[in-house]
Amino acid sequence: MKATGLKYTSVHGERTTQPSTKELKARERFSAVAAMVTARRADLTKIVADQQAFLAQKDTAGGAKTMRAYLWRVCGQEYDQQQG
Repeated sequence: MKATGLKYTSVHGERTTQPSTKELKARERFSAVAAMVTARRADLTKIVADQQAFLAQKDTAGGAKTMRAYLWRVCGQEYDQQQG
């Protein structure tokens, strides 16, 4: 703090390192799953089945508590199987 005169313990700036391969794959997975969730929420043919499946698992141990979390789990599993 004395050297820079700043009153904060950290200063946000530009990234100085290149993202790793693992990080790039995580970003790619996140983007793909987000797109899948958005598409699935708009798919009228799957809404009723998704709602029923969500309600069936909601109160179980480890169940997703929101519909969005449930869809992220389902779409994430689908993505992982496709990339398998």
